[in-house]
Amino acid sequence: MKHLYLPAGIGILLAIGFVAGRISSTQGNNTAVGEKRNELGKNRHTSVRGQDERPSDRTRSGKLRQAIRSARSDEIKALAKQAISTGDSVVRMALFNEILGRMDAENFLQLTAVPGELSAETGRDNRSEWFMLHVRAGQVAGEEAMEAIGAQNGWRSEKIGSVMRGWAMTDPATALVWLESQKNMAAADRASLVTFLTAGAVFHDEAGAKTLLAGLTESERTQCVPGFVPALIQQSGKEGALAWLQEVKSSAPKSPFETAATQKVFDHFLTNGANQWDAAAMVKEMEALSKVIPLHDDWFSRGMGRVLYNSPTGGINYLNEIAKNPTLSEIPMSDWMYDNAVRRCLSQDRSALDAWIAKHPDSPAMEKFAAAQERVSRTMGITR
Repeated sequence: MKHLYLPAGIGILLAIGFVAGRISSTQGNNTAVGEKRNELGKNRHTSVRGQDERPSDRTRSGKLRQAIRSARSDEIKALAKQAISTGDSVVRMALFNEILGRMDAENFLQLTAVPGELSAETGRDNRSEWFMLHVRAGQVAGEEAMEAIGAQNGWRSEKIGSVMRGWAMTDPATALVWLESQKNMAAADRASLVTFLTAGAVFHDEAGAKTLLAGLTESERTQCVPGFVPALIQQSGKEGALAWLQEVKSSAPKSPFETAATQKVFDHFLTNGANQWDAAAMVKEMEALSKVIPLHDDWFSRGMGRVLYNSPTGGINYLNEIAKNPTLSEIPMSDWMYDNAVRRCLSQDRSALDAWIAKHPDSPAMEKFAAAQERVSRTMGITR
């Protein structure tokens, strides 16, 4: 790996002050009951007058929140176990964010151990908390966290990768210098940590992260793509990812790095959120991708693979949306694409294809579907 130094970037602000409250209200038609309720409300506020305590803080979660905020650093672990054991997921999230805010260089080892201990004790699955605690450890303890957690788990564990990601979110330049100083670290271990470093660096300084990525070897850059692309999209959205991909295609055409970057961006666009269940949304994404990626059968097939098994007519809906799209419909597509979609439908539910055709008589792809039905029916021995 080349010796690189990231440009100074802006730091990120970790939002840890998530506040969740539980509000309930009821309406009564009985005037007397309403008046009694108002009187009780007056008494309640009178009883806490002069005290720095809100009504919500009288609940168990409110008291736990206050305890987390006021506890000493070495007392946080016991409170973290209570917070992460909370059943209500919304309340648990609010309390957990309080825990993240109290992690420091003194208690990070204690807190990162909590999810594993709880899992062994209770069977609870707190994987998201487990991940965030290790990311946070990297943010607050940097090198110390890397050394301590690396000594416990080795340099190829997901735990140490999350720590490196967190450190790179706050100080990627120092994280890089530290990594380059690890002369006795195996090359495969170093390469693994680089992937987490580049992904985390995106959230600190996007331009610097791109510079870092560009300065790596071809093999290292290619290995970083699976983590870098989702981080880039999270930071800069689809437009940012397409702009970066265009840069990659210009600077490293037909390289393994360019191929990996193109495939990852394409797949991430098509499987993001509900797109993989909605053919129309998926085709809209493909239209945006076509501005950077020259689409052809292989890409169309890659997209159809996402929806083909959603329903008997999943592939047919997908091809129909492409035929309706003014941009994508101009791109040549082989007959075998239509054959695959029709074959899947006929093998699952023969009546579904006839029903779809009857429902979409004006489909711009109707002739191709009809021809594919003839071809596939013959090969499957179906008599119409």
